[in-house]
Amino acid sequence: LLSIVTPEDGRTRADEVRNGAFSTIAFIVGGFTSIVSGYLGMQIATYANARTALEARRGIAPAFMAAFRSGAVMGFLLAGLGLLNLFIVIQVFSRFYGDDWKGVYEAITGYGLGGSSIALFGRVGGGIQTKTGLSQRDRRDSASGRVGIRHQIMVESVLGVGSGGEWAVVFPILQCV
Repeated sequence: LLSIVTPEDGRTRADEVRNGAFSTIAFIVGGFTSIVSGYLGMQIATYANARTALEARRGIAPAFMAAFRSGAVMGFLLAGLGLLNLFIVIQVFSRFYGDDWKGVYEAITGYGLGGSSIALFGRVGGGIQTKTGLSQRDRRDSASGRVGIRHQIMVESVLGVGSGGEWAVVFPILQCV
């Protein structure tokens, strides 16, 4: 398979192999970052839900502030973790690549792909529903995904209006039936 790859102008096959190896490393680091972020996010969300429920006894304003602050902490932590790991990957790769910034940025594309792949499989695998013992469509489960499906249908319908076809608007709604 590698024999059919033709390098870009000014690059050799060794450059392409090195770029592939570093992309693989970046993919693994991105996947690991996604796994750690998912675990930390789930831990923070669990504690935040309990804390918000306790604050709800005092009123809606304290409950809202507890939920808002917990969400802010989780958002900043996860974004900071992703950026920190990406910064470290860029710094390490730039030591090997030297002044070839194009090669560095081609190699770190694997970081985003790795993180996205893990997040995708976590969502496709059922997410939180598999941990509750309820099916994804069970009405007793507050995280059953019905709100997400409704939002997806709304977005698809709006996008269908832009395409100009009436079936593009109706088809997403028919998917629910």
